[in-house]
Amino acid sequence: MKIEFELREEDYLTFQLYTASTSERIKKKRQRSRWRVPIAYLLIGGWFLIQDKYVISVLFIVVAIAWFFVYPLWERRHYFKHYQDHIREHYAARFNQLASLTFDENNISTKDRTGESTVLSTELIGIIEIPQLIIIAIRGGQSYLLPKQRLSNLDGIISRLQELSRQLNIQYKEENHWVWK
Repeated sequence: MKIEFELREEDYLTFQLYTASTSERIKKKRQRSRWRVPIAYLLIGGWFLIQDKYVISVLFIVVAIAWFFVYPLWERRHYFKHYQDHIREHYAARFNQLASLTFDENNISTKDRTGESTVLSTELIGIIEIPQLIIIAIRGGQSYLLPKQRLSNLDGIISRLQELSRQLNIQYKEENHWVWK
């Protein structure tokens, strides 16, 4: 089976955001960042409250509450901009270029204007389907991306990938409700 497609900036961005949202390290970092500042401000506000400095105490408490609710919105945008800048810097030459992914009995081959590569099918570790992409994960942290909106015969491709996952005894994960948050 041969699949031809073009990857765009938003495909790489979606992949990076999905990867960040599923990384345990990044999830823990985001939780720590959300809680550290409000706790510190609440402690300082409590200290001022004990000293009968009510105005400054209330100010610190309000800032703590505001941080807790506003920070996730700012952080989401920060990650988005960070990955967008990274992708523009490192992958711009690959945007809107015709690429192909070919599956044969034992190999997966990819070809684009930057080169060609072949990987043994046994090197696949999982296939993930999110609303915008199909991500084919390979050992060593590499992945092939297939943009769902720009694939002809999407149902046939999904069926073939599900069959491949059963043959190789790897997980086919459907996360069709995933959104970046």
